[in-house]
Amino acid sequence: GEHRAALALLYRGMLSRLAHVHRTPIRDSSTEGECLALAADHLTRAQCDYASRLVRVWQRFVYGREDVQAATVYALCDQFAFELDQALPLDAVAPESAA
Repeated sequence: GEHRAALALLYRGMLSRLAHVHRTPIRDSSTEGECLALAADHLTRAQCDYASRLVRVWQRFVYGREDVQAATVYALCDQFAFELDQALPLDAVAPESAA
C-alpha cells in the first residue's frame, strides 16, 4: 500500500543498476529523460521499455500526483531484477558509446 515508497526504491534502484551494472554514465544532475537517453546504448529494447515504463509511472505519480494502481507497482517490482540485473556484453555496446 505504500506506492510512493515502492516507486522511490524502484527508481533509485534503477539508477543504481544503470550506473553500476550497465555502465551508464549518469551524473548527479541528470534528469530522468537524460538517464533514459544515456542508458539507451547500454540496454536491450526490452530493458529500455521497462526503464521508460518505470520512469513514466514515477513521474505521473510523483510530479503529476496521479493515482497508480497497486497492480502496476507490483508488476514493476516483479520485473525489476529480470529486466535490469543482466548487462549487455561489452562487445554488444555501440562503438560510439564505448568511447
